[in-house]
Amino acid sequence: MLVIDAAVWPSGKSAGSESIGRIAIGQVSVSAGGDYADYLVAEIDGSGQTTRARVLRRRHVMAGWRDLLWAALDGDAAEPVAVDDPQVARIVAKVREGVSPPA
Repeated sequence: MLVIDAAVWPSGKSAGSESIGRIAIGQVSVSAGGDYADYLVAEIDGSGQTTRARVLRRRHVMAGWRDLLWAALDGDAAEPVAVDDPQVARIVAKVREGVSPPA
């Protein structure tokens, strides 16, 4: 799973940054041949609530994190998913468990 923190640096220095949210990208299924996968993208605001979710379908499993991030940010090739979907809940729970917010 890939988790990217979005932050604001009002003073221009990372020490004074304030987290405004996260984007979590997790693989949710793989094709029968193992070459392609579907990735769930969850946008999580600064308070930890999911604001938007969507699925990137049939991405090559060798795609780099930059490719997945650009696809997630672009959103044109993504299908919307309800934020209360069980797969979204699992991804967000993993983020809450395994990734501590910036201090």
